[in-house]
Amino acid sequence: HKTLDHIKDKGIVYVFESEKAVMQLWSYGYKNAVSTGGKTISRHQVELLVRLGVKIVLCFDKDVEKSEYENIAAMFPDNIPLFYMFDEDNLLYGHESPSDDSKKWQKLKENNIYKLR
Repeated sequence: HKTLDHIKDKGIVYVFESEKAVMQLWSYGYKNAVSTGGKTISRHQVELLVRLGVKIVLCFDKDVEKSEYENIAAMFPDNIPLFYMFDEDNLLYGHESPSDDSKKWQKLKENNIYKLR
């Protein structure tokens, strides 16, 4: 099973800043994650994500502000539903990634995914 198959099977893709986060998610059993290679996203990456036809959840590090998520959302076509993971419960520290701890990941996944638009 390739990552694309896992994404299609689950109907959701988790989008992280780093490749390390994708590897961490694989170790937790989640094989439907990809990385942008930083907290910015290119037009090409947007096109690839949109073409997947699945729910898109941005899961960036603790230091990313809501306004940055909104700027990223503006790059997507208006008809694409977009979600983001935001640490409203203050589980993460500093620049910590939602993927750094499996227990925190699970809590964030269950309780802290919000609709961007």
